[in-house]
Amino acid sequence: MGWTPYGNPHALRLPKLSVEDGNVFIPNEWLEIFQDNRRFQYFKDGAGTFEDCADLAAAGQFCFEQAQSALAEWLHKKTRAEVLCLTGGTALNCVSNGKLLRDSSFKDVFVPPSPHDGGTAMGCAIYGQIEILDTQYDFRRFDDFLAPEPDLSRLVELLTKDGEITLEQSEYLFDSIVELLISGRIIALYYGRSELGPRALGNRSILADPRHPAMKDWINKYVKGRELFRPLAL
Repeated sequence: MGWTPYGNPHALRLPKLSVEDGNVFIPNEWLEIFQDNRRFQYFKDGAGTFEDCADLAAAGQFCFEQAQSALAEWLHKKTRAEVLCLTGGTALNCVSNGKLLRDSSFKDVFVPPSPHDGGTAMGCAIYGQIEILDTQYDFRRFDDFLAPEPDLSRLVELLTKDGEITLEQSEYLFDSIVELLISGRIIALYYGRSELGPRALGNRSILADPRHPAMKDWINKYVKGRELFRPLAL
């Protein structure tokens, strides 16, 4: 998803995924190109080229979006439901989710905060409790901030134990944050209970001023330690 804008989805001439009666099949051409291990390891060991890897990413995103759209239309014809609920690791693909929301026959699309394997496991446990064990389940989700409240005194203890960090308390916290951002500093926001799932929803976030041209590359390389093409939310 993040590498797609750098590539050409048609450069490798890979076919669409086959969608038949609610099932998705991967053509042999895809399986064959996946066997070319050296060609697509640009970030792993330097083998191959950035362009080839970007083209493969773009082709994968393009074909995935087409297959997902076809599945959504098949499902809508079957159910005539108004709202589509997505789960599984692919539900973290923000770009394709946006296209479903804009272009599919569903009026709305819902993605739970933790649609990946961890959330799926939790859903299976809840299903087993209610449907198999016939046990009452009273929990209702009102927001995604499900972790315990942070222990401020414990945080202060951890931060100051080595004497390398100076703590300051500001009476005008938000003004101080704005001033730091304008000056080009990067803010690590730790606020309230943390969110469930792999997407930052505000209580645990890295903040920076996007007007600085090198900010994205700096955060990817020195703060998050990840590939240069990875996007940041604006």
